[in-house]
Amino acid sequence: MITEELDTPIGRMVTAATSAGICFLNFSDKVTDFPIPDEDKNDVAQRHILTLKQELKEYFESGRKEFSVALDIFGTGFCTMVWKELLKVPYGTTTTYIQQANSLKIPKSVRAVAKANALNRIVILIPCHRIIGSNGKLTGYSGGIDRKRWLLLHEKKYSLPIDNELFDIT
Repeated sequence: MITEELDTPIGRMVTAATSAGICFLNFSDKVTDFPIPDEDKNDVAQRHILTLKQELKEYFESGRKEFSVALDIFGTGFCTMVWKELLKVPYGTTTTYIQQANSLKIPKSVRAVAKANALNRIVILIPCHRIIGSNGKLTGYSGGIDRKRWLLLHEKKYSLPIDNELFDIT
């Protein structure tokens, strides 16, 4: 595993990659448990970091809507299931913890789903920032509510439909 720090418009982040993909991405001021790199720094893991850096740059600068960088997701079976469900939440949209639990067909597990979201180790790429409270309010986010708000507004900005009157698309 290799690690690297990245500067973004909403703060410094730490990422880690294995030969299988990105296994960690979070804001450095919110992380108390940094990944410890192995001595073996392989070229495949480094390529994942380079891809991540390019895709994050595109996300922040021009609204990239999907990430293609490989992910190395690990956690309990339940957490992994919840995180994979997060990957289905479309760019520029939000859903609630209740809706997420219902889509997993375990409606009584709302609190467990919320806890699994909080344990997400690959923020932005696994978009836990798109989950809000059932009352429409912004609720917990490992990077802080201000960053969650920024990310949601950023994605809304790039999700607006194009007005064909204003753009020559011929």
